Amino acid sequence: MINMVEKNTILLKYYQDNKSYRQISRETGLHRETVKKYIEEQKKTIKDKGAVFLSKGLLQEPRYKVGIRLSPVLTEEIK
Repeated sequence: MINMVEKNTILLKYYQDNKSYRQISRETGLHRETVKKYIEEQKKTIKDKGAVFLSKGLLQEPRYKVGIRLSPVLTEEIK
């Protein structure tokens, strides 16, 4: 999981320094797919709500996908 500082670093390197996903990944030590996830999320926000929301993306905490996990059930087969 990344924190706000790491997310902002990713976005600033991409938008301000015009660096690629791979360059950002190497510099931050984060996986390339993680870098891609947060940049694509920001691009979607900008596309949906306009460029004004670029700064809003820098202020939002990272969101994580949390799947619904079912509690294990003790069945007769397991006993």
